[in-house]
Amino acid sequence: MCKPRRNRSSHSVPLDPSSAIKVRLNTDPILEPVAADPTMTLSIMRNIWQLLAVMMITATTAAHAQHQEPDSSAEVLWTTWANEGLQNAERLAGLEKFIRLRFEDSDPDSTIHYADVLYSTAERWQDSARMATALILQGNALKDKGDAVSAKQRHLRSLQISRSIGNRKGMATALNSLGVTELDNGDHINAVAHLTEGLKLAEAIPDSSLIGRILGNIGILHHNQGDTESALSYYLRRQAIAEALDQSDILAEVIMNIGLIHAERAEHALADSSFLRALDLTEDIPTALRYANEGLSIARGSQNPRSVMDAAEVLFDIHKTAGNYAEALANHELFKMMRDSLKNDENKRASCNNVSNMITIKRKRSWWQSRKRRTRWPQRNCAARTSNATPSSAASG
Repeated sequence: MCKPRRNRSSHSVPLDPSSAIKVRLNTDPILEPVAADPTMTLSIMRNIWQLLAVMMITATTAAHAQHQEPDSSAEVLWTTWANEGLQNAERLAGLEKFIRLRFEDSDPDSTIHYADVLYSTAERWQDSARMATALILQGNALKDKGDAVSAKQRHLRSLQISRSIGNRKGMATALNSLGVTELDNGDHINAVAHLTEGLKLAEAIPDSSLIGRILGNIGILHHNQGDTESALSYYLRRQAIAEALDQSDILAEVIMNIGLIHAERAEHALADSSFLRALDLTEDIPTALRYANEGLSIARGSQNPRSVMDAAEVLFDIHKTAGNYAEALANHELFKMMRDSLKNDENKRASCNNVSNMITIKRKRSWWQSRKRRTRWPQRNCAARTSNATPSSAASG
């Protein structure tokens, strides 16, 4: 049975609190004001002002960059948490955001550790809402480690705390996380009950982002049970919210899941279109590889040599850009094999001859060039993650 999947990067070694992020307060070299030098020429002064102008422009550009460096952002959040001059609520918010940014999607052990710090501090400062959040972070991390029993205990405790203070958003979030844990554990009856209850609470608030997450998870639940009609209904609602909130990464995942449904129904043109759109929304190489591999699985399932050829061509370009030359060569060979098969096969599939399919083919071949023009991807080795074409989940928390 297919299971929801979240994007995961490689795990890192748990960090000690004192060494995770070093708070730099008045320790970096700073330009000190200098005494006026009567011999300084106007030319030198002009050069200094030009240098300062460049520095200001660079700083402004960096501050408004669409994707801030994670380590830099994490350092700012850690500094907020460590600043005893701030209000307790602001410090706790900084620690929570630090955990989510630095560890939540990559290091469950460190997530559990720092969430425990968050919980104990919130308890000391009598912040029940933040205690409930810390328990959800721990529960999600324990689920990722395969400890469903402990994860469920944390989620139930979080739900209990949120109910005691009448925090509907906290209740809905806990029910969503609880439902995903049960879904991963094969307990579909309790999963659908808790997810449905959480959805009603989220809609009553209303909280669009939370509604979207729960809709996506309910869609995955139905998809895993083979109820593609219900799954598609929830996915489409999830898609509409992601589009309204401009959540491109989440939108890519739900569109890929929609494409998987079309592929299962042998609606190959719709599956192909969904694959292309999901890939076009992708901003990093590992995710692009995952979607491209899923697209290749869809193409192979359709037994359409032209679709396989085009998917292999996209994979060749991605691997070549990432420096994975062995994988690039393998996909290039597959591309040539399918191309030669098409040339020699007089019994091509009818879909290869209609105009709409030819338009799709041109879109596929132009996709990679347009993506390379507007996306800066790091030149690094990224191993291809071969997909089993399973539904993808955005986030459970």
